[in-house]
Amino acid sequence: MGPFYARPFFDGKQFWKTLSAETFADARDEADHLGSAFAAKAKGLTVAEFEQATNSKRIPLKNAVEAFLAEASKKKRPKTVVGYQLNLTQFLDSAKFLKFLDEVSKQTLREFRDYLAAGPWIRTQDPAQSRDDRSLSA
Repeated sequence: MGPFYARPFFDGKQFWKTLSAETFADARDEADHLGSAFAAKAKGLTVAEFEQATNSKRIPLKNAVEAFLAEASKKKRPKTVVGYQLNLTQFLDSAKFLKFLDEVSKQTLREFRDYLAAGPWIRTQDPAQSRDDRSLSA
């Protein structure tokens, strides 16, 4: 794919910047970094300082998932937690472009639904089988 371009503003002017990325996801990351670089430069900060200040109160998506699973493991049955782990791992795989919890939207969830519909997913447990097992043991 490519080439990809960004049109950042700097000192009140917008200009074209050719990106070196080869995929759309990489181009998005590079464009985000480029925007951060110009914003940092305008404030007299390094990119790391700017991003740390900008994102200090945001919750990383991966941290939110880990915290949810840790809490679930205290209150839910082990099979339920395994199901949560499977579903959330698939969600993180489908939403690689998201970094923070506040970026999850209805559109993100629609894209996850479509991601699941398109993929050949292996079930961890066959619901019909487990229903039959329960009726035999009763």
